[in-house]
Amino acid sequence: LIPVSNKRINASNFKLTFHEPLDTNGDVETIIENAHKHLENWIKDTPGGWLWLHRRWESAEVKKVS
Repeated sequence: LIPVSNKRINASNFKLTFHEPLDTNGDVETIIENAHKHLENWIKDTPGGWLWLHRRWESAEVKKVS
């Protein structure tokens, strides 16, 4: 498992960074925790560069239009 991050340089250019492979010889929880630490550090480094596309409020219901 090789973490790859991308960072915006300007409006249309990005820098890709390939990081050292993660150790996958442990239990699943540890592997996921290590992967999440990478993600957390990237977000802390450039918080304005992240867009989350998920439901943030559980109370929102999808209504069908007939």
